Amino acid sequence: MIDVLVVGGGVSGLACAWALKTAGLAVKLLEAEETPGGNLRTVQDGAWRYELGPHSFLPSSDAIWTLIEKLQIEERVAAAASASQARFIFKNGRLMPLPTSPWAFIATPLLSAGGKFRLLAEPFVKGGASERDTAREFFRRRLGDEATEWIIGPFVSGIYAGDPARLGARDAFPKMWRWERDAGSMIRGARRYLKRKRIERGARAKRKGLFSFQGGLGELTGRLAGELGPACQSGEGVTAVERKIGRWLVQTEAATYEAKRLVVAVPPLPAARLLAPVSASLALALSQVEMAPVAVVHVGVTGEAAAAVPDGFGYLVPRGLGLRTLGCVFVSKLFAGRAPEGGELLTFYLGGALDPEAARLDDAALVALALDEFAQAVGPRLAPAYVKVLRHPQAIPQLTVGHVDRIAALLEQARGLGALDFAGNYLTGVGMNDAAQSGLDAAERILAARRPKEEQTEP
Repeated sequence: MIDVLVVGGGVSGLACAWALKTAGLAVKLLEAEETPGGNLRTVQDGAWRYELGPHSFLPSSDAIWTLIEKLQIEERVAAAASASQARFIFKNGRLMPLPTSPWAFIATPLLSAGGKFRLLAEPFVKGGASERDTAREFFRRRLGDEATEWIIGPFVSGIYAGDPARLGARDAFPKMWRWERDAGSMIRGARRYLKRKRIERGARAKRKGLFSFQGGLGELTGRLAGELGPACQSGEGVTAVERKIGRWLVQTEAATYEAKRLVVAVPPLPAARLLAPVSASLALALSQVEMAPVAVVHVGVTGEAAAAVPDGFGYLVPRGLGLRTLGCVFVSKLFAGRAPEGGELLTFYLGGALDPEAARLDDAALVALALDEFAQAVGPRLAPAYVKVLRHPQAIPQLTVGHVDRIAALLEQARGLGALDFAGNYLTGVGMNDAAQSGLDAAERILAARRPKEEQTEP
């Protein structure tokens, strides 16, 4: 009998299965797609290389760096080009650089003088952290209306494609929420946190900027799948699960597997469908996790069109300006090998919780919209040499007010059912690092449950 069967081969499932296999457990991972990795995959299409999901990770992505070090693939890591550090916000019909120094902050037209003073007054604003705060309420209280509208709002769109008036401050931005709760101020809390992390991370703390791999982020999931070997069974989707005394029966079209424990590492909606015959209450809780749809438009340009793409990371678009693109990343400005010599690859994002209909437009309409709005933001209208449209109807979990409590209740129900755990980016955070960490956390819970009781209670 298998010790642990993992359903789902995204980075959360792969990280979980790898950690368990490394610890000596008999593991099986089942993935419906022919290629494991979920949205953390890279596609090479001729001379163009694009990502199915995220395009980079941060120096603070501790779970990702842990995997990199344990897998011994540090030499494959690629740092983003220094010219890609500039980030822009669309305002007043043009791109404005996000200030990265005190002098740039003083000079930026993004905020009025009053807006700047209000933001700088944050340490003197009385703390009032509430578990029921929305992101908008929280940031308005801490930073003021202007900074929330022109800086925070676009980044909420960039991270969650979400509605700040519905996302929970504690749920979607737990670090910042805790900084206010524990230190009375985001700025004071951030200073304490960064000081502690510099000590904890050691050499890792020296890393700056953004990172990927020389061949794209798919290298990470590909390596995890390779380490699992035959334990990673792709192209075999799970059709049903059944709870028996002391075991799980997991059915696919090809076989039936028996396992002592089950880890469900697929998105919440398919997880709900899978577990509905086992627990109606679990299925209901999973089905109530809101997901925002996102359409992704990759546009490749060459020649004069490529020369029109500015240096920088890309730009974000505040809501309410009439533009429907959430933002654009200048992918080939970040990392080499994403476009042919003399070309540039741009990635546009449309849809989200505030404009779900945009994600449902046909391909031609999406491409036209991206190009039209790029022309409004940057200047020239691009003539594409390459186009690829991707659709994610259930793209990004919306961590709305109360999400933390709902997930805690979900995991408690799973413990009551016995030998069941979850991993995925809808649990505690939507980023690739959060997803990987959720897989490692699930593995640690399983390993902890197997240790002798006296070992578990040691200080």
